Amino acid sequence: MRDVAILVDGGFYLKRYKKQTDGKQVAKGLLTHCLKHIHNQSENNDRHITEPERLYRIFFYDCPPITKKLHHPITKKAVDFKKSKTVLNLY
Repeated sequence: MRDVAILVDGGFYLKRYKKQTDGKQVAKGLLTHCLKHIHNQSENNDRHITEPERLYRIFFYDCPPITKKLHHPITKKAVDFKKSKTVLNLY
């Protein structure tokens, strides 16, 4: 059996639960969603699964988007993340 860790973007996930105020219900929903995802992936014929999967851990992170100006490693051009469409849509 293969152990699987899931990384959850907390800001994106919690945005869907704005009306839900009970933290326990939100956590339970997240666990249920993760377990369904693993179960459905194991039965999906599109993936080549050689062994069953078991949930090892859920990593939940929540942080604001980067707003720095950095260089793109391939194009060597400056990228201003503060002006990106993703950041502008959030604020």
